[in-house]
Amino acid sequence: MDIFKQKRYMVLIIIVLIIFNLSTLTMLWVGRPPQSIGDQVPINPRKKQAQLEKLLKTELMFNDSQIAGFLDLRDKHNRQINKLSMDIRELKREMFDKVLLAEPQPMISDSLLKLTMDKQAELERITFEHFLNIKNLCSSEQQKKLRILMHEVLGPPPGENMTGPPPGENMTGPRQKPLREKPRPF
Repeated sequence: MDIFKQKRYMVLIIIVLIIFNLSTLTMLWVGRPPQSIGDQVPINPRKKQAQLEKLLKTELMFNDSQIAGFLDLRDKHNRQINKLSMDIRELKREMFDKVLLAEPQPMISDSLLKLTMDKQAELERITFEHFLNIKNLCSSEQQKKLRILMHEVLGPPPGENMTGPPPGENMTGPRQKPLREKPRPF
């Protein structure tokens, strides 16, 4: 092949590659989501509460007093969790501020570490008590449905397969289908 044919093929290949690149960039630009996540409108709290009440009525068969009790428990839990989360964030900020000091090898304060671990343990205890209170709010049949719902959201406990009945229960017929297709967190 002579040099002119090689140059012509090279120019053709470069033009084809430029077209491919431009088409790829165009597809990426046109196919992007219309809004970023930060630009989305926040969910209306009343609408969110109405959805939650509907979920409680349809999935767990809660009555109005149980729904009111659940909403009170949830509000109390959220206030406690938010306060503890802010405390933990502040303690972590103090710990990481020590990293930025001019010292060559900053040491983590044992007291800050212990305080952070204590706050985290308190957070877990409060969450456990919250779910215990929700369980106590339910009837025995609702507790079974709550257990199934929690397994859909969190997955089954380690070592337990969900193909059979829960431990301690007999299965008299075919396995019931799940309460819903996709889990929705409370």
